[in-house]
Amino acid sequence: MQTQEIVNQLKAILPRYTGDFTTNLSVSSLTQTAGVATATTASAHKLAIGEKVLIVGAKVPLTITSLTRTGNYVLAITSGKHSLIRGNTTVELSGANQSSYNGIKTLYIDNNRFLSAPLVDIQSITISGTTATVTTKTPHGYVNNANVEVQLFGASNENYNKVTTLDSVPTSTTFTYTVHGVTDNAVASPRSLQCKQIINAYTFIFEVSGNPVTPATGTITQLTTYKDGYNGYKTVVSVPTSTSFTYACTSTLGTPAQGTILARFNPCITGAVDYERVAAMFQSEVDSKQSSKWAVVVLGEEITSKNQRNTGDGISNNLNGESIRENFYQNATVYIFIPCGKSNDESNDELLYALTKDKAYSYKPSIFKALLGFKPSSNLNQVKYSSLISVSNGMFLFNGSYYVHQYTFQANGWFNQGDGVEPDDYFAFRTFDFDVLDNEGFETSVMQIDGDVDEEVSSV
Repeated sequence: MQTQEIVNQLKAILPRYTGDFTTNLSVSSLTQTAGVATATTASAHKLAIGEKVLIVGAKVPLTITSLTRTGNYVLAITSGKHSLIRGNTTVELSGANQSSYNGIKTLYIDNNRFLSAPLVDIQSITISGTTATVTTKTPHGYVNNANVEVQLFGASNENYNKVTTLDSVPTSTTFTYTVHGVTDNAVASPRSLQCKQIINAYTFIFEVSGNPVTPATGTITQLTTYKDGYNGYKTVVSVPTSTSFTYACTSTLGTPAQGTILARFNPCITGAVDYERVAAMFQSEVDSKQSSKWAVVVLGEEITSKNQRNTGDGISNNLNGESIRENFYQNATVYIFIPCGKSNDESNDELLYALTKDKAYSYKPSIFKALLGFKPSSNLNQVKYSSLISVSNGMFLFNGSYYVHQYTFQANGWFNQGDGVEPDDYFAFRTFDFDVLDNEGFETSVMQIDGDVDEEVSSV
């Protein structure tokens, strides 16, 4: 495990959830032209070409071409693909002259969390040539648009049961579509005739309260926070002015971006050899009236675990043929430094300190998002690390000037023989020889035997 990889992981994730450890600038304008986004900041940013900046809060506008209400359900048709997928439960809209349509709305979804539409009971289906006219028992909410598809089912003649676009929508309870191979009016099978709109990449249905005018009017947009849109870590491509910079983005993004947009950079996240050095650094910041919060990573020592069964203990002499497998663990502690102020009222100070501790605990979800389950790398050949687990977190120090909170994680692993001495190198001796004296009567003969433990036995 290495300090830098833990620091990098925190830098990548922590600023996505909080701006407490970065420089934060408000972005007053964010536009896109031919795949180049131009951000204008409220004040000088001091960024340079090649630097990384995190953009958060930008919402991509997508024009809504039609917004019609039937009862409490509203059918939206977009000018491009809306990017809503399975699992999405809400959608945000803006720009409608009728305020009830704006804001975060609940999507109509089925039991499997797919975007869906209500079932509508059919009164009758009549035929005239190749045109089928459907009359529904209640208002259906459909509009005549190429992106509106309706599925019909329940007719005994399967030629009626199909997914189709609409030819016309004469009234709120009728619509027509084209059929082939039928001459008689539709007859229901044992189940009743029904229809349902098929939701695709250009349509969705949401709920609305009240009875706003339909269709909605205004310049209406759906606001989306694409994962790879305006937001995310970006590399500065150019710096036209002290209050603007550009970066690459997808050329199909709607423009200008909306929302409360921030640029975050210069993260106060680093690593240190030990806590004492970090404390000295932070005390210096407090003394110089700096008020930055810091997250500092300190790695503990690797400890070989002796309470687990090892094949060949590293502290004993290994015999020929034994393999080594040593279990160990190592801690990684993230120290959160928060400066504290003082007042003339001691009781207020105590409350302030308590609130500071609460603030430190509030970082738990974002720190866990960054490190819990992260798998450290190794510079050995066969060492295996487990993913980081949480060991403890809580107050580490409070001295009146600053509060320190610690989040401790642990990785477990083991060393294998492949990371140790090769077999040819760990024998106590390589060769041996000895003499045997044989006394027979008055003659003495000497027999010399040489041996090599590495020599392969030849077959006879």
